[in-house]
Formats: sequence, C-alpha cells, structure tokens
Amino acid sequence: MSAATGEESMMRFALDLADCRSAWRWEGASIVSARSWIEPFRSPALESVLVTGPSSTLIVTRERLASVVPAPAEPESRQWRCRTSDHYAAVRRGIVEWPLEFFLVEVRTEKQITLAAGRFGTAPVYVLANRQVLHGSWSLPDLYEYLTVSDLCEEGVVRFLARKSCYSRATLFRSVSRITERSVGVFSGSGLDVKYPPPSHRDKPRQVRPGADVVSAFERVLRASLRL
Repeated sequence: MSAATGEESMMRFALDLADCRSAWRWEGASIVSARSWIEPFRSPALESVLVTGPSSTLIVTRERLASVVPAPAEPESRQWRCRTSDHYAAVRRGIVEWPLEFFLVEVRTEKQITLAAGRFGTAPVYVLANRQVLHGSWSLPDLYEYLTVSDLCEEGVVRFLARKSCYSRATLFRSVSRITERSVGVFSGSGLDVKYPPPSHRDKPRQVRPGADVVSAFERVLRASLRL
C-alpha cells in the first residue's frame, strides 16, 4: 500500500520509444530493456509477469486471485514466451479480462506503448511524456523533477484547495495524466493520448421476490467477492 495515498500501488517506469525493438528481461526486482525500466510494486497481494510475443511485449502487475496458482517467485518463471501472434493474443485477452485490479504496459516494435488499467480504480498511475520518454509512477512526487511551476493547472489547483477534486485523467499539472479505471493511454512519436472507457453498466434495484432471504444472498455475494 502507498503510505502517501492509502491506495494500492502497481508500478513506476521510464519507457523510451527508442527501446521498443529491444528485448525485455527481468533484472532483480525490475524489468529492463536498454535504457527503459519498469519497477513493479512488491507486495504479497500482487504478482508481476513479463509476456513476450513476436512483435509485442507486455508487462502486467495485478492482484492475486486465490483460485489461480500464483506466478512463481523466480524471474525466469515469471517470463512467458509466446511464439505465435495467436498465442500472444490469447494470453493478452486473459490478462485484460482479469477479475481483480491490474495495470499493464504493452510495448510494440513499431514504437508504440500502450497503458491500460483495471476496472476498480484502486491503483492509479500518473504519467508524463518528456520528449520520447514516458515516465510513470504510483506516486505523483516521483514526477516533480520533470515539472515547473508553469506546468500547474489553475483549475486543478483551485479544485484541490477547495477539496473538490474530480476523479479524472486531469491532475494538478497540465502535463501529467492519471490513468483512471478502464482507461487506455497510447504513447507514440506524436505524444500521449489517454482515452476514457465507455460508461459502465449500472444495475437498478428490482422488486424482491416474496420470501427471498436478502441477508443470505448478500452473504453469498460477499463470500464470493472475498474468495472466502
């Protein structure tokens, strides 16, 4: 957990577009490629996996699921190699459909980097494009060295001081974006583009059946969600 925010953390990174064609590998607790690096947050509740394909590399940090065997601790075992595009696509689909929180970075050889977040919004990552390098962190102060006072967003500062901040990609700084739940960010030679997801489905209350045990139904849902 992040001591500063009380939210769960996922990763910090510096990704250079010039390294998109370089091989990625585990190096200690980090994943590196030439000058680029990713540092997954280390926690017993999380696991990180490196997936390589014919033309893309995917790094994901996600919450562990009790019903799934966790990724081994050895870096060599946490690197999944997909020899075909179909195999890579199937693995990627399973990652983005993960039922718990996750954050992924996908690097394509055509010099494009994609970021994607899970659906719960419990692990925001702040990103900043500095020329051809994309910097990201769960902690906004990590990005201060690339910012000046002129980067402050007047509207964001006013909302922050009034304690009326909005949950959005906007932050206190114009050049820093927050990857919110289900958002996708694409970084390329033309810059960083962060897109919101489509509106999520909202269930509406319905009439309770005669004789229905509402408390027991709630307890079953609660146990299932906590994997008890």
